[in-house]
Amino acid sequence: MFPGPTTQSSRTVYDECIQGDVRFDGVTESNFMTTLVGFPPSATELSGPISFGEAGESYLSEILNPSSDRGLTLMLGELSLFTRTAGSNLERFTGSVLLQGAYANLDPSVPPSRVDYHLGYKGTPFELEGVTQPDGNIAFDFRGDFRVDSTCGSGEGFVSTPQPLVVNPDTGAYVAGQMMINSGGANATYTYNGDGTITVTTAGGTQTYTESELAAVCNF
Repeated sequence: MFPGPTTQSSRTVYDECIQGDVRFDGVTESNFMTTLVGFPPSATELSGPISFGEAGESYLSEILNPSSDRGLTLMLGELSLFTRTAGSNLERFTGSVLLQGAYANLDPSVPPSRVDYHLGYKGTPFELEGVTQPDGNIAFDFRGDFRVDSTCGSGEGFVSTPQPLVVNPDTGAYVAGQMMINSGGANATYTYNGDGTITVTTAGGTQTYTESELAAVCNF
């Protein structure tokens, strides 16, 4: 006989806590169920909600090490999560998100920059999914309403992936895929070509950029 599902709930309160090179402040809560899958078990599934912050106060984490990518993250909201792993390999995950927050780039070698965001701001959760492919790359799908305010600009709209965005987990490079943003009645489509370039299509035409050219537009 194999054990049935197990449930683990936790509540963590950080008060300016420093662990290694990271500072934490605020509250997180989770209630996860873990299930062994197969006979004999070949995979583990975990599902349940995790929340960040409470009573209008955001959860904070900050990377302090000046030799790494310094940044400060604020989060307030909830994520319903599902993961399936086989051994140490993540096979699939899904998330249903109602979350607002901010990220500030604190790297002293680049100009200061910050983005404030709200996923699922209309009340319908922002949905995302990631699946590990046979070659080890991860295919991401996501769709939902967003609002953003950053040093690059501000706006709101709906984002989706007509074709999953495929990412090499070792390099972080986009191998393939397509993302579409609808904002103010206009569409912009970003196609990742697999050679380090992205083709952007709008009502005004089509243009292809390198990743560094797009990164130069916004420091995130």
